[in-house]
Amino acid sequence: MSENVLLGNAMKRRAGYQFGAALPRNEFGQVDVGLAKAYLGIGDASSLLQPNLEITKTGDKLTIDGVDLVFQLTPNAETPEELTFYLPSKKVFFVAELASHTLHIVLTPRGAKTRDAKAWSGYLDEAINLFGQDAEIVLPAHTWPVL
Repeated sequence: MSENVLLGNAMKRRAGYQFGAALPRNEFGQVDVGLAKAYLGIGDASSLLQPNLEITKTGDKLTIDGVDLVFQLTPNAETPEELTFYLPSKKVFFVAELASHTLHIVLTPRGAKTRDAKAWSGYLDEAINLFGQDAEIVLPAHTWPVL
């Protein structure tokens, strides 16, 4: 929210261009914006469901549809609330935005506030210690997998 107070107009304009807000929605589809699947303007309702489970600490484990997951909380690295997770049976680590090919987390090209580089690097070290010996595939968000 604090980003939008200082940069709201510029970020809203950028988001409109990035997500194709002015482009028509028709039988051929729409510009995809990832999680929301549509550009949400002020007052628009989200189609996301309310959370019914909370991950409260690094190391929390959960099984969803027979798939075991181990979570790492990474608050204030990319966003105030973010996490990574590891799938032990597949040796896959979803690193979210914690590590990507662009390193946008330290200096954001979109104009958002600069992230806490010390917290970010600490979470990277923690991820290496937690999953580094076992992970064979790393899946970052917004980019391609790493073997």
